[in-house]
Amino acid sequence: SVASELIEARLFIEVGATELAVSRATEEDINLMNELVKQMAELVKKGDIETYTEKNLAFHFLIAKAARNRFFPHLMATIRGFMEQWMLESVRVLPGLLQRSVNSHAAIFQAIRERNTRKAVLSMKKHIVDLRTSFDQYYNVERKR
Repeated sequence: SVASELIEARLFIEVGATELAVSRATEEDINLMNELVKQMAELVKKGDIETYTEKNLAFHFLIAKAARNRFFPHLMATIRGFMEQWMLESVRVLPGLLQRSVNSHAAIFQAIRERNTRKAVLSMKKHIVDLRTSFDQYYNVERKR
């Protein structure tokens, strides 16, 4: 399915981008990530899913940019529409996903700020695998309707 292929693609693109971002992110990148993580936490409290999704995408694009490889932002741009659609749909139907998402992004950010490659890569991998689990739950919910 499109969603499972999207998750597969994200595992390769984003885990790789994260690995590079750990050593290549500038102070400005890190400050922007921090700002986005804070905003995301606020938006979850407000229940503003649309703006949350925008900030979520911005966070993932910032990591691609922080990798300092001109091809990563292009790869992300290619899957952006699919990511956005999936983010909006999944958080509406899966309780708890939003809060887990906030925690995941905070963990990814902390690891990049600490310049901890292993932790950053594991956090991004865990985040995307969590989406795969959520995706399976989502389709089970859909099938039962």
